[in-house]
Amino acid sequence: MPGYTSEDEAADLEKSLNETRAAQIESITGDTSDSETQYREIAAGILRIAAPLVVIGMLTLLWGLLYFPAACAVAGYSRSFLATINPLVGLDTIRRLGGTYVKLVLMSLLLAVVLIFILGTLAAVLSPFDLPRVGNVPAVAIGSLISFYFWIVFFCVIGYALFKSADRLKLHTAQPRA
Repeated sequence: MPGYTSEDEAADLEKSLNETRAAQIESITGDTSDSETQYREIAAGILRIAAPLVVIGMLTLLWGLLYFPAACAVAGYSRSFLATINPLVGLDTIRRLGGTYVKLVLMSLLLAVVLIFILGTLAAVLSPFDLPRVGNVPAVAIGSLISFYFWIVFFCVIGYALFKSADRLKLHTAQPRA
């Protein structure tokens, strides 16, 4: 054929192959342009939901960080599960503790930050002992002991805050025997 070169034939053959492949894919999955628009619609719907979920998640985290010491204090002085999960009792405790509660929250956050730093450093230092399927046994063991100590310190701080604010919380303390 005059005017046809092997390059033109190869390009025509490549074009024909691509059209055949596209037709085969469309026969299996349906129209690809339609699926792309559906994918974009689904992704846009998920992204519309993402921002409110992030806001709700951050508010929940903030509530947990600020309310957790109050819930622990209520559990300590009331010894009642229902009083502990009742936010009105916890908010009343926060109100009665006042500035002491702010100190309690700040000390709790400081303890948490220091604990996270120590555990991260411990995991980094003991990373050569990390075993497949078992994990870093020495880091977990030592980290558990350190975490236990920090929990004890946290609850001692709560106990001291309750002791100092016993009159504002109207806690009944045992009178010493004469």
